[in-house]
Amino acid sequence: KKLADVAGKNLFTLFPDLEERKLASHFERALQGESSVLSTALHHYLLPLPSPFRETSRSHMLQTARITPLFFEGNVCGIVVVIEDVTQREGQADILAKQHRRDELLSWALAQLLETDHPAKAVRQLFFKIAEQLDFDAFLIYLHNPETGKLVINAAGGIPVELEKDFASCPFLAVSPAESHQVLTLNSISERTEPEFAIFKKAGMSAAVVLPLSAKNRNLGLLCFATGTRDWIFPEE
Repeated sequence: KKLADVAGKNLFTLFPDLEERKLASHFERALQGESSVLSTALHHYLLPLPSPFRETSRSHMLQTARITPLFFEGNVCGIVVVIEDVTQREGQADILAKQHRRDELLSWALAQLLETDHPAKAVRQLFFKIAEQLDFDAFLIYLHNPETGKLVINAAGGIPVELEKDFASCPFLAVSPAESHQVLTLNSISERTEPEFAIFKKAGMSAAVVLPLSAKNRNLGLLCFATGTRDWIFPEE
């Protein structure tokens, strides 16, 4: 807003959500001579200002704020509000925290796999424990049969039992067989009209990603994750 649009107007008329969010009391205390500090952790923001960072998905700038009385000759004559934009700082902190959680998850899962004599069974159990962190609902592992050279399903979870047979021959390759050695992402599946996407829709998948499994330059197979709660899987995932 420009100064001409706000000068002389009531703050709570301009920003009515201050009272709705019970932040008006901080201004009242400032008029009594008390200072207040508002943190991002508790309040997220003081005034609903747009974030200057386009890459963020937040609707408002994240802020810390200090509301203090303005004194003149020993009397309170007004209020001074200092707002600090901490959107970028908090965004970086969120990224680091998420990466830390995923690193811990990776270490834990690796330890579980190293201790088991039956990795196929262990993978199924591990997936359901970490699915919430990964934000996926289903997984499938396909390995190359050394005799036939074809992909065969090795482990799966989150797929309806009556549909497991439909995924036995890796329908992901029917979408893009040339990408079997690269990461393949299928987004907005519900909007796809091609017949090869029907099986994914039937299984309730809205997005999926296919990752090549390799060791010592050998292509071992594919690891597939799918979700039914969101339409998009981002590259950084």
